[in-house]
Amino acid sequence: TEKHRADDEAATAKAVSDFLRDDLLGQANPNNQAGPNAKPDLDLTVRTALDRAAAGISGKFARQPLVEAAIRQTIGNAYLDLGLYPKAMEQMERTIDIRRRELGEDSPETLQSMNNLAVLYLQQGDASGAEPLCLKVLEVRRRVLGEEDPDTLISMNNLAGAYRNEGKYAQAETLLVKALAIKRRVLGEIHHSTATAWNGLATLYRLEGKLTEAEPLQLKAVEVWRAVSGDEGPETLTSENSLATLYQAQKRYPEAEGVWTKVLEGQRRTLGAKHPKTVDVMGSLGEVQIQQGKYAAAEPLLREALSNWEAANPNSWKRYYGQTLLGASLSGQKRFEEAEPLLLEVADVVNTTLDLETTLRRVAELVRKVINYEIFAILLLNEARQELYVRFQVGYPPEIADRIRVKVGQGITGRAAETRQAQLVADATREDFYIEALPNVHSELAIPLIVKNRLIGVIDIEARQKGYFTEEHKRLLTLIASRMAVGIENARLHTRITRQARTLLLLNEIARELTSILNLDELLKRIAELLRRLIDYQMFSILLLDQTGEKLQHRFSQRFEERLHLKHDIPLGRGVVGYAAQAKEAVLVPDVSKSPRYIATNPETRSELAVPLIYQEKVIGVLDLEHTRRGYFTEDHKRTLTTLAAQLAIAIENARLYEQIARQESRLERDLALARELQFRLLPHSLPKMRNLDVQAKFVPARAIGGDLYDFVPYSLSRLGIAIGDVSGKGAPAAIYAALVSGILRSHAPIEPGP
Repeated sequence: TEKHRADDEAATAKAVSDFLRDDLLGQANPNNQAGPNAKPDLDLTVRTALDRAAAGISGKFARQPLVEAAIRQTIGNAYLDLGLYPKAMEQMERTIDIRRRELGEDSPETLQSMNNLAVLYLQQGDASGAEPLCLKVLEVRRRVLGEEDPDTLISMNNLAGAYRNEGKYAQAETLLVKALAIKRRVLGEIHHSTATAWNGLATLYRLEGKLTEAEPLQLKAVEVWRAVSGDEGPETLTSENSLATLYQAQKRYPEAEGVWTKVLEGQRRTLGAKHPKTVDVMGSLGEVQIQQGKYAAAEPLLREALSNWEAANPNSWKRYYGQTLLGASLSGQKRFEEAEPLLLEVADVVNTTLDLETTLRRVAELVRKVINYEIFAILLLNEARQELYVRFQVGYPPEIADRIRVKVGQGITGRAAETRQAQLVADATREDFYIEALPNVHSELAIPLIVKNRLIGVIDIEARQKGYFTEEHKRLLTLIASRMAVGIENARLHTRITRQARTLLLLNEIARELTSILNLDELLKRIAELLRRLIDYQMFSILLLDQTGEKLQHRFSQRFEERLHLKHDIPLGRGVVGYAAQAKEAVLVPDVSKSPRYIATNPETRSELAVPLIYQEKVIGVLDLEHTRRGYFTEDHKRTLTTLAAQLAIAIENARLYEQIARQESRLERDLALARELQFRLLPHSLPKMRNLDVQAKFVPARAIGGDLYDFVPYSLSRLGIAIGDVSGKGAPAAIYAALVSGILRSHAPIEPGP
């Protein structure tokens, strides 16, 4: 009951309060510390008190698990505020375990604990750990509390943050725009939750490169946070930190430096010099000073930041980020002998991750610390075609980067690949072999990436100034390139193996799951969901061949995760899809604008992959994927879908046959219902009335219809003939025979036949 619940909550609150007063705050009292002349460090006292309190929880509340959960949650939040993330995670994970066991997965308390843990993951940069927690919390809160509840809106913001950090920008933007609109309407403009939404959307736009759109949103977030929490409120400083990052992305370095200087002063006062957020701002301020050539000014800041990062976690990426910045600062001061060991150690760190995207991004970040480039690309080698393609880039329009293909030996990049020697060109426009990809480029530096005497790619950097790159740049990058190459190649191999493993797992899941789905619409929807886990397509269609075998009809279509109902049919042999069905082979189109077969039905499409669905050597349809990026689909995608298509065709054909049988059964049921009604109409409509005899009759067939019959035949002289029949057998045949007998009997009634 409500009273019992209120009593339980009050008892829990009292137990938590007692523990915090006696076990936590009591430990924080300087008078309780050892030594009569002790001069306590208040910051240390709080941490020590938390550690002692956390150690004293186990076993103390064996009969009050919910009290233990509440206390652990409180301590976990305190650790989080102090930036002690590993300790916070330990408490929060144990809190979730207790609440799941005692209250269930969907209880408000469990959801709040999951939400807190997701925030912790996000603050540590672990978006993949945060996403499933955010999804679960949002799904339950939407269902239980509704879309406009403040807790639901917080969950939307957290999930958007996870999507954003994973690079799922479209999904993040949808959530953030929706959450911001609701918050402005329900909570008002001046509200901390509204400010969070402004900040989140601004950060997303910045990461997407939409810097002009991001700036007014970020300024609005700062304005609202100042109104809500004051000039030095933690959220205000965090929002100003985001503003400085935006200025840096816009190359407005002096403005970024001014904002970061203010933020650093505020965080030193409010959070302390060793708080992770304070240390991060030190690094950012040092970086923007390097970007302005203030190498000596940046050095003490970077040394302080690096010292704190090393103390917090010697193996963290931030530590190596700090080493890179410090190396850049020393290089800028011509102190190359001091810089080289730092940069070489950082280059080795590239090998600490096996995620290819992360590796390439880290390489780009490392190179930027050595050379503050504007145009950068990592080109990988297609050994079969002996050409280089852009796998990661900064400064190129996407449509240009997607089209770039450089044959080995051609251009400056191709020569670096062919000679396996770094190529430094002070003015590329004077070189006959220069290939112009971007206008007004003069300087170029290309460094080959070689692993075990095998070329895997080239790092290429360009600048618009003549003579921008130096021999020292060339020497430093050549020095660290071999180590970066090892990291890139390991990540490529891991990505390939991981993709193959995911493919096999998905094939197994499809074989197990799809064969059990016999509703065709449900099956096609599930195929779309499973396939997205393997290929992040943007447009998806399954077309099935009509009964004439001449046209493909859209049976299921989805664009940017929204269901579409397309009506136009595609004749066999027409367009990419029609050709795939006619030729019985997969068709990969890297650039639809160059394909004579492509039918321009969607202006956003840039690449397409169509795979026929073949069942018992007969085409039954086509699976079609499209993307807005040129060259998005690969030969690996083509091979994977070709393998999947066989299983999909079987599952689709099974579902179609099931639907056909279901329709036949439904029609048979209707026919039987009509036959049953007809059979009952053939029986006597009323019972005969006789002076000395009461007559009753009842007919109940064993099935929908049957072969039993009865009838009353009036004879002369107040006599009555009663006919009862039981045809051998049941069902429709017996019913037909019974109807025939009944007709014969009634036709002979006038002659009054005998028994």
